[in-house]
Amino acid sequence: MAATSGQAEVNGTKLHYESAGRGPAVVFLNGGGLDSRMWDDQFAAFAELYRVIRYDYRGSGRSEPAQEKFSHLDDLAALLDILKVEAAVLIGASAGAALALDYTLAHPQRVRGLVLVSPGLSGQQLSEANQKRIGAMLAVAREGNAREFAKKVLDDPHFIPAAENPSAREKARQILIDNIERFRAEDLAQPPARPAAGRLAEIGAPALILLGGRDHPEQLAVGEMLESGMRGAKTVVFFGSGHMVNLENPDRFNKTVLEFLAERGQ
Repeated sequence: MAATSGQAEVNGTKLHYESAGRGPAVVFLNGGGLDSRMWDDQFAAFAELYRVIRYDYRGSGRSEPAQEKFSHLDDLAALLDILKVEAAVLIGASAGAALALDYTLAHPQRVRGLVLVSPGLSGQQLSEANQKRIGAMLAVAREGNAREFAKKVLDDPHFIPAAENPSAREKARQILIDNIERFRAEDLAQPPARPAAGRLAEIGAPALILLGGRDHPEQLAVGEMLESGMRGAKTVVFFGSGHMVNLENPDRFNKTVLEFLAERGQ
């Protein structure tokens, strides 16, 4: 597989991106605290049929650090303009799924389909207990203790809960350690002007929702909300997986998503 990579000048910063393959565009969007390496098991497989694009968000991976307030939504829109992507299928995990939904609401004509993996949702209200759970992780990240942060995330019973999946856990651990500064960048990230919560009925793009059966109950509830709120959305549950479905079960993930795209002529 021949891939190209570069640094795109976007909204006053430089974002590292990679592209491979030919055909309709498929764009991968990372989960929080991670970078584009989380899609290693998908990038080459999907490039056999599609033009695939992945990139590191501002402040993560090989992109430049965040120095001022910014918008992930504006960065994504500008990057796709630079790469001359008129319309794409967006495959987003966690915070990347929330970004995919926000982009779809802002640019509905530019989204052919959505794959929402363990999805987040802008405007979502977390329970007090879940706020404390996530806040405890972020507190360690903001202290700058990368290894302790990665340990705390991986000790969570919902992130990658399967101890029998050491390769996925090690990959996630290394990416989390490498991106510890990302959380300082997130303090500068601005939410969308109009969050997606309460606007799901406006989304008409075909959507596949992928959930890990061992993920946090509130995460599963978001998936149910999306399925009921978006016309024709389909949900598949990976019962042995937690939050990081594509890392934990890449073969089944690829098969499920590729079949979904083929069935809808994407």
